[in-house]
Amino acid sequence: MTWAIPLRKQISNWSRFQEIMRTLAKHGLSAWLEETDLPLPKGLKSAHPPSEEAVPTHLRQAFEELGPTFIKLGQILSTRPDLLPADYIKEFSKLTDQIPAIGFSEVRSLLEAEMGRPLSDVFESFEKEALAAASISQVHRARLAEGEIKEVVVKVQRPGIESDIQSDIQILYFVAGALERFRKAFRLYNLTGMVEEFQRSIYEELDFSLEAKNIEAFSEHAKEIEGVEIPKVVWPLSSKRVLTMSELKGSPLSRLEVFPETVDRSYLSESVARFFLEGIFFNGLFHCDAHSGNLLISLEGKGRVGIVDFGMVGRLSPELREKLGRLFLSLVTQDYQSLVRIYSEIADFGGQFNLRAFKRDVERLLQPNLGRPLKEVDVGQLMMDSVQLAHKYQIRLPKDLILFYRSIVTLEHCCRRLDPDFTFSQFGRSFSRLMIRKRFSLDSLSKDFLRMIDGLRSLSSDLPLQLKHLLTKLEENSLFPQLKGIEEALLASEKRNRALALSVILSGLLISSALLLALQPQHPLNWVLWPLTGVVGIFTAFKLRKAS
Repeated sequence: MTWAIPLRKQISNWSRFQEIMRTLAKHGLSAWLEETDLPLPKGLKSAHPPSEEAVPTHLRQAFEELGPTFIKLGQILSTRPDLLPADYIKEFSKLTDQIPAIGFSEVRSLLEAEMGRPLSDVFESFEKEALAAASISQVHRARLAEGEIKEVVVKVQRPGIESDIQSDIQILYFVAGALERFRKAFRLYNLTGMVEEFQRSIYEELDFSLEAKNIEAFSEHAKEIEGVEIPKVVWPLSSKRVLTMSELKGSPLSRLEVFPETVDRSYLSESVARFFLEGIFFNGLFHCDAHSGNLLISLEGKGRVGIVDFGMVGRLSPELREKLGRLFLSLVTQDYQSLVRIYSEIADFGGQFNLRAFKRDVERLLQPNLGRPLKEVDVGQLMMDSVQLAHKYQIRLPKDLILFYRSIVTLEHCCRRLDPDFTFSQFGRSFSRLMIRKRFSLDSLSKDFLRMIDGLRSLSSDLPLQLKHLLTKLEENSLFPQLKGIEEALLASEKRNRALALSVILSGLLISSALLLALQPQHPLNWVLWPLTGVVGIFTAFKLRKAS
């Protein structure tokens, strides 16, 4: 990021910049900054630098003093063990953003400005005292004057918070750039990249209309999971700065210590695990902030779990979703060979990467769990340990993979609070069977088969034309006279390629037909697939013989 105006000339930013520098100096953290070209405040006095072991603690304390932007930054960094050492992750995980609520008069002014009418026209009742308050927003309970949904909660953004965060992010870019210019270690950490990622994340969280869309994206999925519910958005009363939704009854899991005997804790934990895992692997959606405070437990009957706060939601491409599914299976089954292979497909390896040493360390990571009862295997910890191992070998992992791992760890913690006997390894085994059935369902195989045929069709039709075009260009320019006779070889190669493509199609038909016959023997498609396979087989044999 470049600055059109020098920082010193931006009076409001300069005042905040001085505050940030003095806070860091107060905690003995200004030594790094003094080596740069940053315009530090005159007379800046730094406390005695802390020991190397104490730096994470002092940095966390400084972030707490600096307010919402820095608290959010620390919270997001606490989810990235691929970027920071474990001691920093541990300290940043302690950051909380619970702060005093703003007054009701400010809330009323903001709501009436957003809704364009008096509060009394919209709500039959509105609780002046906030139900919960955080750095970006606060939540109030209310009752609507009209509509199908009556009992609601209203999430209101703090006035001025967006401009405050924008100002802080400008300063963060400025500081990150200065540190990277003067310290090689900071270039390795890619501080500017961290700020960019934080900016994207926090701006998404500031836009409540995106959270409303996230809730809608999860709504159909939630209907399929018994024992789980999510809020319903009241769209006419929602905007970028206000989110109105149905109220979910229940107490936060973080506050529950005792469960009535009528509550089926195993049922609740498995329902929650299913909701999150099916969302990830079948729909490509995952809740990035599924901690125990965002799970509301209703203790009526055998129990029910309400899931809230969809401000941070990850989305996975079908390709990454498929690879994460294989990765999850390899961790559950402790197949280190598959784990290494999938990492090689997903990750960005450095030029000096030692694959043999990495394989050896992955095997050592999984070895202590081999042969142990499933209930004793901590899958979440295995995931985070594998991230630390990737960090050791300077393997750059996709951000979505790290967030997925973090979500699994948090989910496992929540499920164990719901049911102390819950283990991800045991649940993962049963869930993996469901994944395999879905993966090899008729619908899934049909889609794969059509994609394969389309890809082969494009390859067989486009590649020869492209090669011929290249040959023509080469001959016209007389670049390689010795290529005069290559066209015949290309035509022969084209015939072999077409025969090979038919062979692959035949293999796909055989696999699809066999699976369909095994899974659904009476399905009418069996009468079509097997004769079609026979015809393609005969035609392929003829083509292969001709090509040879």
